Amino acid sequence: MKQSLSQSALQTIQNYLQLPFSGHNINCPYFNNRRVRLRGGLRALIGKGSPKNIVEEITIISLREKIDLNKLTDQELKKFLINNKIGIDCSGLVYHILDAEMKAQNKGSLHKILKRPWFKNPIRKLLVKLRPIENTGVGTFNHPVNSEEINLKDVQPGDMIIIMGAGTKQDYNHILLVHEVESVIVTPPIIHYTHSFQYPTDGQYNHGVRQESITITDLNKSLLEQNWSEPQIKDYAKTAKEIKIKRLKN
Repeated sequence: MKQSLSQSALQTIQNYLQLPFSGHNINCPYFNNRRVRLRGGLRALIGKGSPKNIVEEITIISLREKIDLNKLTDQELKKFLINNKIGIDCSGLVYHILDAEMKAQNKGSLHKILKRPWFKNPIRKLLVKLRPIENTGVGTFNHPVNSEEINLKDVQPGDMIIIMGAGTKQDYNHILLVHEVESVIVTPPIIHYTHSFQYPTDGQYNHGVRQESITITDLNKSLLEQNWSEPQIKDYAKTAKEIKIKRLKN
């Protein structure tokens, strides 16, 4: 038996796995604005754009630079996006997918569901209202006002695997979104997830949105004791201060 996100949410994922460029097949690169610190930029320029935003922005850049995107190979187009610092970060990806899922469930836009009680300044509150995606990070999804921790045995599509305080300095956060749960009586359940990330082994141009899985071998053991198809993210999670499976409150 398989449980999956709605068709519209799955289509959003597919549009990141294969950006809607005519005649091309490339996944959306990873981009984290933490390194660039661009303030007030367009969503597509700070790692928060939808697939449509990303395609439109790189098209505008190509026109300005007099580059015909149709004449680029897939590899050249991927490099063109990365060289222009266009991609999606992990929380931006999750935001757009969950936004599509909430709308499919007739629960409204995600920006009406997520709360940010830590913003007290009236101007800051206004900015968040006007630019909700730009002001959403892993910490927003992880905050107790927005999500609650669940047990491994209860995981469902739409749940989030949240990694807080990872890396050598334990100052990076990451989020994976469960898009499908596969369970058969005679075999271990499998959690399928989507995320955007860049490993050191990816080099400069081979990173971006990807899908992997976790095979649950023992429900009595922790998530990190299960069989991950992506050992690099498992090793990354082992460095974290905490890793939790959480469900959005709505």
